[in-house]
This record gives sequence, structure tokens and C-alpha cells, in this order.
Amino acid sequence: MKLKRGAKLFLKHDDRVCGPFKWTLVREWIALEFLTNQTQVGLSMEGEFFPAAGVEDLFTLPPSMSGPESSINYYLHADRQKDPSLPR
Repeated sequence: MKLKRGAKLFLKHDDRVCGPFKWTLVREWIALEFLTNQTQVGLSMEGEFFPAAGVEDLFTLPPSMSGPESSINYYLHADRQKDPSLPR
């Protein structure tokens, strides 16, 4: 599944749904291992939920962020202007 620009995702755990969250924020949480590839995500609160592994955009950094370092190193790098965003 490919996400559109500005898409929001909902997260589901133990029949509880939270969100919406920007999909780029969910990508950051996955890179920092706050969430796993089995985390249930959906495009709406009442819609279908599926494992995050089915959304390729959540595991791929855009060319402007990629390089020799892994995605987790990008988010934890000392030169970043802001700290990693934490889930509520």
C-alpha cells in the first residue's frame, strides 16, 4: 500500500483505537522501535486494520533522509534539530 501526502493513520491495540497520527510520525516511531512491523494500522477508525509491514512507506526513508546510516541513526543523530517524537 502506498500512502498519499498528508495521510493520517490510526493505531489499534487490544481493540482500542487511537489517532489520527501523521504517517511520517508513525514511520519515525517504527524506526525508533517504539512500534513493530506487526502494529495494526488503519486509514480510519472504523475501517480495516492491517499490520504496518503492509505499508512500504513506513519502512522507507525518502531520498533526502537516506544515506549510509540506518533510519534509526537518522532519528537519533546528534545534529538533528528536534528530539524524536514520543507516542502519547
